Amino acid sequence: MACTTVNNLKLVNCTVYLALRDADGNPGALQDVGDAPMFDFGATSTFAENYNSRGRFKVRDISFVNQIDANAKLSLKEATLSNLALVTYGQKTTRTGDTTTAEPFTRTGIVAGEKDLLPLLPSKVTSVSIRDSAGSPATLAATTNYTLDADNGIITWVNVTGFTQPFKATYTQPNRTIVSFARNAAAANEYYLVIVGENAAKGYEKTKVTLFRTRIKPTTVTLVDTESNDASGKYEVELDALADLCRSSADADPLGQFGTIEYLG
Repeated sequence: MACTTVNNLKLVNCTVYLALRDADGNPGALQDVGDAPMFDFGATSTFAENYNSRGRFKVRDISFVNQIDANAKLSLKEATLSNLALVTYGQKTTRTGDTTTAEPFTRTGIVAGEKDLLPLLPSKVTSVSIRDSAGSPATLAATTNYTLDADNGIITWVNVTGFTQPFKATYTQPNRTIVSFARNAAAANEYYLVIVGENAAKGYEKTKVTLFRTRIKPTTVTLVDTESNDASGKYEVELDALADLCRSSADADPLGQFGTIEYLG
């Protein structure tokens, strides 16, 4: 009796990379998205059909594929700034540190007990000084007239009696990396997706999955959830897999236009 080997596919020990495509469709530097416990991929088709109505009942006599779509879903568990930029149409940038001098607060009428952000929204500030707008400006005293949350750039006013508003702030801030959300340019980004792993169902054979052209759909990121005991922080990311029209659609081309799966031995 002949034995049949059943080949299944279950990837483990995977690394998932995304690479921003340039204007010519070439992949840029690979970005490791970290722990990604789930990836689904599938193709769907739409059929054009005709029903012949010359008989007692209409019967379908023509059916052919006239549209092919491909979609993927990826789970991310690491809230790195790079990943947050990916899933929120964000832009990761380095804000250069500098010193701001005598920048006025954006409001007057400040009273004790209120809080304000320092002008221009800095973080991790040092060398903070606040003066008023009198002809001979007076300097407010830390602790006596205000307290400072230096990490977040927040002022709490303690005693502002006798000072002339608006107040003006001087401070220094360092270089820092930030992600700005919902950027128009990021919405147009397209990515190569590459997964390298081992197929546990085939003796941990090395396997590579490549999608040539994907576009990420933004997702909801839960930043505050004190009711849940789930510490995983998993983000479900949907991707449109698009045809790379720079590649041949001919059946003889081994790569095709969407992507490939390879068993590497």
